[in-house]
Amino acid sequence: MMFSSIRSLFVRIVRRLAVWLLIGISIYMINGAYIRSDEGPIKNLVLFAMYSLVILIYEVNVHWLFVRYLYNARWIQFLSGSIALLGTVHTLTYIIYPLLQLVAHISESKIVAGPSGSSLFYWYRIHQLGVLGWLYNWEAISLVLLNPYFYASLFLLATLFRYYLSLGSDVRQTELTNLALNQENNLLELDLLKAQLNPHFLLNALNSIYARVINADEQAANLVLRLAELMRYNLYETEAPTVSLDQELGYIENYLQLEQARHGQRVEILFSNEGMDEHLFIVPLILLAFVENAFKHGVGGQQQEAYVWVEAHIEQTATLIFTVQNSLATSVQRHFPDQKSGGIGLPNVRQRLALLYPNAHQIDVEHSVDSYAVTLTLQLA
Repeated sequence: MMFSSIRSLFVRIVRRLAVWLLIGISIYMINGAYIRSDEGPIKNLVLFAMYSLVILIYEVNVHWLFVRYLYNARWIQFLSGSIALLGTVHTLTYIIYPLLQLVAHISESKIVAGPSGSSLFYWYRIHQLGVLGWLYNWEAISLVLLNPYFYASLFLLATLFRYYLSLGSDVRQTELTNLALNQENNLLELDLLKAQLNPHFLLNALNSIYARVINADEQAANLVLRLAELMRYNLYETEAPTVSLDQELGYIENYLQLEQARHGQRVEILFSNEGMDEHLFIVPLILLAFVENAFKHGVGGQQQEAYVWVEAHIEQTATLIFTVQNSLATSVQRHFPDQKSGGIGLPNVRQRLALLYPNAHQIDVEHSVDSYAVTLTLQLA
């Protein structure tokens, strides 16, 4: 990052110096032709004075008037700034002339002969028109426009051409990007409709199954009901940015009940939920990954008795302490001896927490030969 910034700064400096060099060459080639042989000693001084005015005009326009006003269509401010800059150039010309004449030792009679007689005519005439001549005299304005502004205009027009050319390219790129986004949104909407159709159908089917088995097998009906609750939560509640903590923990409890039914007595599942505050809210499904991780990468491969213990409680300052502890099979240690996260699911939830709860969460892991425990400390308010 730092190297990129330095490189970018270097490129900008080189470009600016290149423009300054081109300005100097153009002034030397054009304005230098008007310098008589007897004015040779002050040639460089006259050219440098003109060069300084042109650089001033270029820099103020390109890096202030254009950027702040012209490109943003703030026409009144741009016009006011341009007039103020023209007055400044006129005033500087008025001030510089006596210094040039003092060094040149050329009589005003030779200067009055006009541009063909002396390279100092521009400076002399501005001085004769007075320091405020640019406010009321068209000749003063035309002299400034036809001398330093003429040289600067070549480079200012090139800058404007490059800007509007890139602007047109950006507009075309934006249009293409928007078109691609619209196409992608249409595909996403279609996929969303497809994704919603099947879950709604399954949810209705589960409700129908529950109604049919409630009298025949109450335990099976209870499992169907819990599965329906899980699907209903995924369909309707998770669209909101946050849900109540009670709802999220209720979802965890339903999930644990279904896992208990699947694993039977082979896995001891305990859930403790104490001190919850109904006014606390949490991002939906942020806790489920820790529980799924315990079953998938913990007790999933065990043949002997295993356990999963889940505990949630609130400490002071609305801080949730959520702990999941599970036993580990020896096969897990054999195949993943260096595994510290307990599975591949946790890196994803770590990224979500970093985005959704920056500087407001902490994950602590305790890993031994036969057990794995992860504790999430989450600031909810």
